[in-house]
Amino acid sequence: MGGIIFAWYGEREPDSEPDYFDIIADPSYSYDHIEDTWNVHYSRVIENQLDVSHLAFVHHNTIGRGNKTLCNGPKVVWLDDNTMRTSADNMVDNGQSPKASADSVIKSTNLTFKFPNIWLNHVTDKIQILAFFIPVAEEHSIIALRFYKHLRHGKSKW
Repeated sequence: MGGIIFAWYGEREPDSEPDYFDIIADPSYSYDHIEDTWNVHYSRVIENQLDVSHLAFVHHNTIGRGNKTLCNGPKVVWLDDNTMRTSADNMVDNGQSPKASADSVIKSTNLTFKFPNIWLNHVTDKIQILAFFIPVAEEHSIIALRFYKHLRHGKSKW
């Protein structure tokens, strides 16, 4: 699908087609692809990527900038039995108490995760990042990233 090979590791035949994001086959987006190797179990890679609360601390000078070190929630919303959405709802810490998950919000920049190993980072309607978390061995994984850009008038400006 969309140049991505889906593999089934189950012992019996799958009972459905793979669950994927529509952007994979949407011709109105162009994309570029990179891969990164991590020397950990693929579930640790997923855990790291879904931990939206760490952004302000670990990535304070890039994607977590803004000194928003008060971590609200985070909010998690289930879209169906296989798909969850979450986002950082962090604020500048002025001594207030953090909001509970129920009082937090899903921001327009958010992550949607489809089990077992794919997420879509909605940056804007024109820019989205797809990640596949690929198990290679017990302590060896690949995170494959596609950076999607919405095409204007059928031409890419990468």
